[in-house]
Amino acid sequence: MNEGNSVMLIAGQSGAKSTFAGGLLHHVDKANGFVINSTVVGNTDDYESEVIDQMFTVGEYPNQTTDGYIAEYELEGKSFSRPGTTVNIIDLPGESQREILQQKGGLSLIQRINRGQTADPEDIRTDYENNLKPDFERGISPNTPDDWETTFLHHYYNSNKAIFLLNLYKVAELDDKELVYGKDAIEHANEEFTDVAVVPIAVDWYGYDPDSHKTGIVEGILNQFITPSVRDRELLEHLNKHLSLGSARKAKEILNYVEANGEIDFFAVSVPDNGAPANYTGDLTDDGQGGFEVQGFEEVIRWLEQ
Repeated sequence: MNEGNSVMLIAGQSGAKSTFAGGLLHHVDKANGFVINSTVVGNTDDYESEVIDQMFTVGEYPNQTTDGYIAEYELEGKSFSRPGTTVNIIDLPGESQREILQQKGGLSLIQRINRGQTADPEDIRTDYENNLKPDFERGISPNTPDDWETTFLHHYYNSNKAIFLLNLYKVAELDDKELVYGKDAIEHANEEFTDVAVVPIAVDWYGYDPDSHKTGIVEGILNQFITPSVRDRELLEHLNKHLSLGSARKAKEILNYVEANGEIDFFAVSVPDNGAPANYTGDLTDDGQGGFEVQGFEEVIRWLEQ
C-alpha cells in the first residue's frame, strides 16, 4: 500500500459508486472551506452525461455507464485538515462488471485478492503505467475484462485506505445477491490498509437519516482519545432490527463483523429518493435550494481527515 492518503472505493455491480460520487461533490459544493479537484480519465462523456448531468441537471440517479471511467477526487480547502487526500472511484463498464468482478477459476476478484492469487503488485503497476494509463489519459477506456481487472488491482494496491460501499436499496430488493464482497474481504482489508470503513448507502429505504448522527467538534475530539473509529452505533442497532440472515445473509454477516470489531469505521450516507421509504421514483429529493438532498457526508469528510 502507498504511504499517502489515497482511498479506494469498493462496491460491486449497482453498488452506488456514482451516487456516492455525486453526493460527495454536492456536499462539498454546499459546504464552506472545502474544495474537490476532480480528475476524470477514460470515457469522460460517460461521467459527464450519466453521472453529473443526470444528477445535477435532470435530478435523477446516475445511469449505468457504457465504457467506464476513473474519477480521482482530491480534497483541499482551508477547512480540510489533510490536503492531498484522494478518493479513487473505478467505475467499471455496466455490462461487463459481473464478468470483471465475479468468477475466474471459481473465485471472484475480491476472493483472489484475499488469497494472494492475483499477479504481483509490481507487475500490475508496470502493466498499468505502460499499457493502460496512456490510453486512459487520451480518453480511451479499456475494452477487455482483463485490462479492467488490472486497473482495479493497480488502484487497490496503491491505496492505503478503503471504503466498502453497501447499497442497502439493492440489498432490500435483491436479497444482497449482487454483493461481490463479504466479511472476509473486509477482514483481509483491515489487515492490509491503515483504515477501513463500511459505509451503507440508501439507508433512506430503512427510514434512517444519517444526519441524525452528526458528531460535534468537541465530541469528535473526545472520541479521538477514546476510540479512533468513526462509528454510528445507532445505525448498527437500526439495521440489525431490519436485516436478517434469512433475507440478507451477506449483509448481516458484514454487520456482525463490524459490530464485533471496533476498529472498523461504520457510518452511513444517503442521497434520498423522493419517494423513500415507501415508493421508488428514481428522482432525487429537492433540497429547496436548486439542488438535491445529501445526508451523512460530513462523516465522510471527518473520516477522510483521520
